[in-house]
Amino acid sequence: FKLFALSWALVLVRKHHHVHSQWIGSRLGAELCRCYIAIWKLRRNFSIIPNTEGMNLNDLARSLRMLWYLDKAQAVDLDTARAIYREQRIEDQRSYFQSSLNRTAPWYLWGRRAALAGTIGAIAAIIISLLIPHDDHDEFIYKSMKAASLLLPLLSAAILSVLVARDMGRRSIRYRDMVEILDLSHKRLERVQTWPGMWRLVADTERELLREV
Repeated sequence: FKLFALSWALVLVRKHHHVHSQWIGSRLGAELCRCYIAIWKLRRNFSIIPNTEGMNLNDLARSLRMLWYLDKAQAVDLDTARAIYREQRIEDQRSYFQSSLNRTAPWYLWGRRAALAGTIGAIAAIIISLLIPHDDHDEFIYKSMKAASLLLPLLSAAILSVLVARDMGRRSIRYRDMVEILDLSHKRLERVQTWPGMWRLVADTERELLREV
């Protein structure tokens, strides 16, 4: 059973590694499209287009850039552009990262506490098994403590492995950082009075959002 399970795990690793690589490429492309949707109503300026070098998105980026630049009639005045960008990009993304943080952080905290509890429980089981007299009367308790001292460390390791595999530690920190970054972008947007200031704000925000992916 162990050999079968490990062999099947290796097959799944190879399969999912390929699928994961495809998913990352699609996710980057989707975020780039979301970026252009967010800036479509702005006055055209190439300085706000995020850098996509190293992302294998040159063809998509070139097509989007050309379509966006040619569709100049969609550009609106500064106040309208600020309202659209604030609602459809900054507030929308802040809501997403805040909900992701609210979902991920408790699980990460619970997992760390559960792993710590398992380790402490294993230490306690070892101490109890050493203190219990090894006779027929206490045989069941002795074997139970020995089994717990063996199984609890495995449980702790399994929980920590899940936290690492799900990248919950980095996600919790990064989601909190993104909420703070978007809060700062919101405050900066409220003070924007000119198109150059708007372009700088959009360039900084879109760079951070694409970097997060």
